[in-house]
Amino acid sequence: MTNSLKRLLLICIGVFSSTLSFCIAGDTVSLRSLCPNSRYQFGGTCFAYAPIYTAMSIMGRIDTTIKDKSIIFSDSYVYSSITKSYPWSKRIRSRCGKWGTYLKTLDFLKLKGTCLEGDFKTKCVKCGKKINKVAPRYKIKEYDVFPNAYRYIIQNNGAKEPFTAEEWVVRKLQKSKPVIVALQQVESFRTLKSGSWNPVYNDFNLVQNRAFANHVVCIIGYQKTADGLFFEVKNNYQNWGNGGFAFVKAKDFLLFCQDLATIEGIKTK
Repeated sequence: MTNSLKRLLLICIGVFSSTLSFCIAGDTVSLRSLCPNSRYQFGGTCFAYAPIYTAMSIMGRIDTTIKDKSIIFSDSYVYSSITKSYPWSKRIRSRCGKWGTYLKTLDFLKLKGTCLEGDFKTKCVKCGKKINKVAPRYKIKEYDVFPNAYRYIIQNNGAKEPFTAEEWVVRKLQKSKPVIVALQQVESFRTLKSGSWNPVYNDFNLVQNRAFANHVVCIIGYQKTADGLFFEVKNNYQNWGNGGFAFVKAKDFLLFCQDLATIEGIKTK
């Protein structure tokens, strides 16, 4: 079979029905049609929204043991639980989500789990009464982290590793695992109103300072083109990019990334 014919034969895998599918081909992967995209993140809760509302929900819709093609897991249960764990003096004076990290979310999902979005509709709870009434039914089996992703770009991939950050993302997406990204969000990225992002000169000046990550999003696809590798990113707002999505050049985007992570399976209690 010729390469041109292979490209024509994009393999669209139906998930439980023909109306819910994702496309995988040698040069393209997209999980976009599996993304829940009905609401924004609340406050500063990106650390739970991206791993749970986006990534875990996508994996739940693919999981043949769950058998629910419209499932959405509750991020608010987790960020409320994490906030509740802080001293009262710290909770009462801060907005929901402050001091949260994506690693705290993944550890919580592995140890305690979460419930369905419909079982916990409150946006943010700073006390335990409502949280204690809900039983989390879904845990993650494990998670995988690729730390300091920017380092592999800055060093021109000189480090001797099994694969580069770009290759790690591609391999995960080929296994239908969305990639959670902790990144340094610059202004041009935060205010994007088109379907593609190109960093401006000042962005590179800022990123050289290597400030800590201040936002969390998900990579939900990639495209290999003549101009290089591009990632498809889902942010946590519908008014960002093109309906909440945008393509970014992989090498540019990874300069702004601190860590990459994936959920390695879901289990029910």
